Amino acid sequence: NLDRLLRYYQIQSMDVEAGEIAASHANRMDKDVDLNERIECLVYAIDAFARAKATSHGDSSEVQLKLRQCEERLIIARLQGRIRQGISSTKYELSPTDLSPLQNRLLSANDLLNRYAIPYEMYEFCLLLLHACKHKDILHIEQFWKSLLCEEVFPCCTRDEQTYRLLLSFTEGSLSANLTIDFLDDKTQASLPLFEDGVWLKSLEETIVRLGSEMFGGGESFAFPVEFIMSCLEELRHAYCNATGGFEESRTLLWSFTVLVSAGVEKLAAIRAYEQIIEKGYHSTMDVDPSRRLQQIRSLISMLEALDSTVAVRDPANYRDEVRSA
Repeated sequence: NLDRLLRYYQIQSMDVEAGEIAASHANRMDKDVDLNERIECLVYAIDAFARAKATSHGDSSEVQLKLRQCEERLIIARLQGRIRQGISSTKYELSPTDLSPLQNRLLSANDLLNRYAIPYEMYEFCLLLLHACKHKDILHIEQFWKSLLCEEVFPCCTRDEQTYRLLLSFTEGSLSANLTIDFLDDKTQASLPLFEDGVWLKSLEETIVRLGSEMFGGGESFAFPVEFIMSCLEELRHAYCNATGGFEESRTLLWSFTVLVSAGVEKLAAIRAYEQIIEKGYHSTMDVDPSRRLQQIRSLISMLEALDSTVAVRDPANYRDEVRSA
């Protein structure tokens, strides 16, 4: 009996042995074990190895290795549980062949990504899996981000022709199928959310902030390309301002910056990302739109003012260095 054996090892202060038994049960492949039970065993193993490390029980390097392996396995297992729950609330219905492993086995990050997250268009989990594995394939990371952002904005419709073209251009690079954008005349009643109403703004912000809070919480973020996300947000903001006849221009000057900072990006890093976007725009566009460039400069000034309000309480010398480098 697993519970009795673990209790015995705990009473005898045999923490390494308890951790090994719990980890072995969590990873066993000879029989089906409910995913929640496997996760509980991983949590128990981590606690046991941590106690062994603290009390110098067993070989320290070996205990540290087993502790790290269980911690990494637990991250993927919990993502597996979230993917299982996420699929159950979508339009998709898994076959028994696909459902059973998801419920009763510990799957690898690769299996979760290619067998479930990508086919079922769960792009948020695609990014979290890449982040958990410290994966830095920027091509796939940007594809998943573009797909995720598109799913937050579309389907939609617009009554402005230029906005329609801008939105069509924005969908390039997305893996999402059947992204619907309707162009309506003034007489046609909208059957889809009207892009210029801006209802999509809140859900998009919440998604980015939620992902950022998970990725930046543990230090370095491996799947949060700040410059790319900033560029996508600015594309959408430009389309939104165009659709509203420029009335939202001043109100949304700091929108992209604020969203990224709320997601955990350092203000200075967000400003530098925006500078890179402007710089690339100058080099790649022969016919520069003066009004667009003026708007970008205004946005940059507003960002610097936001930085100024944050660092003004710091040492003046450090403050001058940060603003100068920005």
